[in-house]
Amino acid sequence: MSSVPATAERPALVKLALMPTDGEERTQMLSEGETFDIGGDVYQVEEIKHHRSWTVTLRLIP
Repeated sequence: MSSVPATAERPALVKLALMPTDGEERTQMLSEGETFDIGGDVYQVEEIKHHRSWTVTLRLIP
């Protein structure tokens, strides 16, 4: 995983490596508010923070 801070031209981005149970790994670049599906569950990128390091908060969408 990696992350890129926001600029005046674009929002912060996070690159996630996703490994579903079927074993087919994929990567996705996502910004806050975007969603992705893995294993039949949908998650939303709730927040991307950059300080000394970076963190990303994901939320499971019911």
